[in-house]
Amino acid sequence: MKGKKGLLFFICLLIAAGAAGYVTYYANSERNRGQIYNDMQSAVSHPESEQPSKPEPEVESEASASISLEPEVEPYVCPVDFDSLHKVNEDIYAWIEIPDTEVAYPVLQHDEDTYYYLNHTVEGVEGLPGSIYTDTGVAKDWSNYITVVYGHNMKNRTMFGSLKDYRDEDFLKAHPYIYVYTPEAKYTYQIFASVVYDDRLITAEYDQSSAQDRKNYLDSILNIRDMSSHILSDVPVTPDDNILTLSTCIAGAPENRYLVEAVLTDVQR
Repeated sequence: MKGKKGLLFFICLLIAAGAAGYVTYYANSERNRGQIYNDMQSAVSHPESEQPSKPEPEVESEASASISLEPEVEPYVCPVDFDSLHKVNEDIYAWIEIPDTEVAYPVLQHDEDTYYYLNHTVEGVEGLPGSIYTDTGVAKDWSNYITVVYGHNMKNRTMFGSLKDYRDEDFLKAHPYIYVYTPEAKYTYQIFASVVYDDRLITAEYDQSSAQDRKNYLDSILNIRDMSSHILSDVPVTPDDNILTLSTCIAGAPENRYLVEAVLTDVQR
């Protein structure tokens, strides 16, 4: 009897040791897989925090004082080195950033499998933390009426783990803008809502070519009344606007998603 108890104890000890070793290995692997995102973030120049000084206006001569000229628009210079990013993965097509938050990541899209980057990193390595990505077939020039960007709700606040901060209305008002950069343009979005939603696939549920479906989607957001949801009624948005939806899961609520909704307000090319 003692021999059997000793054998059982030894087996349990081996199982416990193996489980502890796996947890350690998994944690280290996840940390290593996430390091590349930190490297990318440190290599990007952010114009929102590094605005170039504007030249002093020239004094007009008497001859030119009566002539009204349109202000010169500076050409768009992309702050993201997409050539370097494409060496890591050609599926990177944009960079998304919310100033003064942890959100600053490349955006990817797989040609065939919408969910590929749910469980693959920017390097194509399987596992967490996955990537920030959009559905296969979504317009890469951000011209869709509704563009949904997905990211994991990581416990360490990476990826879209920090979006939960928008449950605080004061935080929402203090962090109102989302910026998307591509090689060709910079897109500025203003946040108008942060809501708890269901887990439907938004891009499949609503036909973007239908004005009524676009209205239905917008109404489904604006009509939400929940303690964890906020609607900013002073931010104008219509079914004909371009809407950016950031989507992440909610811990303990697998049938729900947390959405941050923003409307396109400016495009710089």
